[in-house]
Amino acid sequence: MNPPPASVLFPKIIGMKKALELILTGDSIDAWEAQRIGLVNKVVPHEELDQAAEEFANRLLEKSGYILKLSREAFYKVSEISDYEKALDFMNCRSRRIMESEDAVEGLTSFIEKRKPVWKNR
Repeated sequence: MNPPPASVLFPKIIGMKKALELILTGDSIDAWEAQRIGLVNKVVPHEELDQAAEEFANRLLEKSGYILKLSREAFYKVSEISDYEKALDFMNCRSRRIMESEDAVEGLTSFIEKRKPVWKNR
């Protein structure tokens, strides 16, 4: 028998103690409790779900796709590195790569010039 995916994912998402409690007891939790313990980011009433999702997507669409991609990759990669110094070194290298990108320069320039950025996704 394979272990449930929760036994692998929950400790990373909500911490060891709460994960162990939920896995051992099999207790169900409601959406508000899931948000409180960090299992989900946001809870909205069902009738507001589409609007909330669209608002979140629009926030991301305002950003550089290239920078979001690099940031997401770095986030997941560094979470796999257990050595603190190696994780910092990786993030320093990745930050340098991000800051040298055309979109990072455009982001800083547009901020200084008080205008919306025009992303090139590079």
